[in-house]
Amino acid sequence: MSDNKNIPSASGNRNVGLHDNGLKAGSLIGQAVSRLSKEQADNLMQKAGDEALRLESKQHELNIEYVHAKKTVEDHVDTFNMLEKSGRLTTQKVTTDVKSGNSTMRIESKSGAKCFVATAAYQDEHHPDVNYLRVFRDETLSKSAVGRSFIDWYWHTGPKLAKFVEDKPVIRSLAKFSIGMIIKAIKLIR
Repeated sequence: MSDNKNIPSASGNRNVGLHDNGLKAGSLIGQAVSRLSKEQADNLMQKAGDEALRLESKQHELNIEYVHAKKTVEDHVDTFNMLEKSGRLTTQKVTTDVKSGNSTMRIESKSGAKCFVATAAYQDEHHPDVNYLRVFRDETLSKSAVGRSFIDWYWHTGPKLAKFVEDKPVIRSLAKFSIGMIIKAIKLIR
């Protein structure tokens, strides 16, 4: 094949010349439009104008939603940052629903006192045992000097212990068992 515009035919020896009519992909639309009657062209232009207006209106609507959503998220962050978060027993939670397009996204920010090891062991901060320990801390331990000392010690040590527990299934199981036994003992004493 010496010529790029020739391709071998099915018979093998004969080359078929490709017809180059000079058309480019974009000119097909131009050719089709040039063949329309004045009435058809006017109708097409009206439809194109209506669609352009609809798309511009939709873009404007989306821009307004974006600005509103961005402001809502900024307000959420500002609100959360204004809250007191330094206390060992202070817990804060801010929840905001943000409308975005056709859906709603929920943002939740939390801070404060946590049951680090129990949450890591159960892998659920809302597990009944974790909640029980949280209540025990708030209603019993925080009322005495010894309890507050334990809370201070745990506040510094707990995150390290939790990190050790959370990604080791065997240790996590042992921690769950131990926490369960501690809770049973606390319930017997209370």
